[in-house]
Amino acid sequence: MTAGAVHGVLVTFRRPELLADHLDRLAAQTRPLATLTVVDNDGDPAVKDLVEGPRGRAAAWTVRYLPAPDNPGPAGGFTAGIAAVLLADAADDDLVVLLDDNDPPRTDHAFADTVAVYDRLRADHPDVG
Repeated sequence: MTAGAVHGVLVTFRRPELLADHLDRLAAQTRPLATLTVVDNDGDPAVKDLVEGPRGRAAAWTVRYLPAPDNPGPAGGFTAGIAAVLLADAADDDLVVLLDDNDPPRTDHAFADTVAVYDRLRADHPDVG
């Protein structure tokens, strides 16, 4: 069994420059995301514009901006983002990658490599999830 779609949940807080760079790096991935949910732990309209603008739509993914102005922190942001993905997008064999605005993928093939490892593990151990 192979991995299905890859969904990203990216948490950000008051770092639009880092977020812009992160979006560019995500768009360059050789295994594109199916969806990207950006949880803004500040609810900044400028971040919403960045996410929903040309940069946020630069890749093949469906992008979703999720404001969290009460700032639930990274864990709360990931929880809200994962819930949104699971409710709207994810199938049983899909993967969800958790992303932080100041730690973008280091290579353009990070998601492709992750899926390849997952697929190898699932081939030998079908209960890996």
